[in-house]
Amino acid sequence: MIVFRWEQRYSQLSEVRLVKRAMKKDDLAFLELMKRYEGYFTQIAYRYVKNEQDVMDLIQELAYRGLLNIHQLKEPNYFKTWMTRILINLAMNSFQKVELNELGEEIEAPHKGCLIEERIDLSQAIQKLRPEYRSIIKMYYFEDLSIEDISIRLQMKPNTVKSHLRRGKKELEMMLKEEG
Repeated sequence: MIVFRWEQRYSQLSEVRLVKRAMKKDDLAFLELMKRYEGYFTQIAYRYVKNEQDVMDLIQELAYRGLLNIHQLKEPNYFKTWMTRILINLAMNSFQKVELNELGEEIEAPHKGCLIEERIDLSQAIQKLRPEYRSIIKMYYFEDLSIEDISIRLQMKPNTVKSHLRRGKKELEMMLKEEG
């Protein structure tokens, strides 16, 4: 493997220093940040889309948007959180519709005791929720994140996360009751 001098120099910098350089239009610093978090961002993307090509498209769009808007980041310490928020928004906006054949796979793990029809109904109901409710429901129930972790990831107050979770659950309950 060939290692370039700039890679060695940038790999030794702290995240905050890299972010500050990236904010000053240093593309190589931004590239190093993306390399550091590539696995993390890929893992997050897979939670929203199950197809490798869609994941790669999301990561590419994330890199583009991040590089384009890095100057808007207010606090360099929150680069990872900021980029995660962009990724979640991209995933929810770009891939809101899930094909029927993917529905069983998407909700297989958290609801093993349910019939496939119930899983499909639940997944379809989740897809009909408002985006802010849908993301919180997915993070809380499918990713097992705490209220505090969700509030950090989405940069919301914990009470806002709790109210969105409660409202989302109520909407889900109503949708599922209407469908029988």
